[in-house]
Amino acid sequence: MEFMTMREDRPAYVPFDPISKAGLIDACCHILGNTCRIARIALSYQWNVAGPGALQAEASFRDQSEELHGALAPIAEHIRSLGGAAILDYSDDTVMADIPTPSDLPDLLEMFQVMVDCHREACISIEAAIDIAEEAADRPGIRLLTDRLAAHRRHAWRAQMSEGDAPVQVAMTEQRQTLRITRAQQD
Repeated sequence: MEFMTMREDRPAYVPFDPISKAGLIDACCHILGNTCRIARIALSYQWNVAGPGALQAEASFRDQSEELHGALAPIAEHIRSLGGAAILDYSDDTVMADIPTPSDLPDLLEMFQVMVDCHREACISIEAAIDIAEEAADRPGIRLLTDRLAAHRRHAWRAQMSEGDAPVQVAMTEQRQTLRITRAQQD
């Protein structure tokens, strides 16, 4: 029995299923918009992080923002190569009618948790898109999406580790003295 092997330099032609292709374009557009949204959040956090641990957090948010912004063009180019239009959807809830104030920003631990949640959500979307790309036999799409999945997992892991390293808020001096007095009275 003879087995056919495919060589990387000469892939076999597998026509796209039009339904899978449309689904893949839609999934990639969703990933494009999601990647842009997460990049905007990371950039906003980078610019506004303050307090103990701010330098490390700023570096983490900057790295995420730069990597995510760099990923936008390849995703858009792949959508265009599939025959779709790479259109960003800005209809998310992050746009505010009022001018934001510093009190609108979460504290450092919440920033890391938001980033972890965003990257986990992106991983779920990308895994679904990989299934569609496999169904459509889109090898370049599978490679692109697999790389994106690895990047989001890496960012989620890094944000989760940074969240554990973030300094916790300590009690005010008056609060600590009150605790000591309370303990002294109990003895």
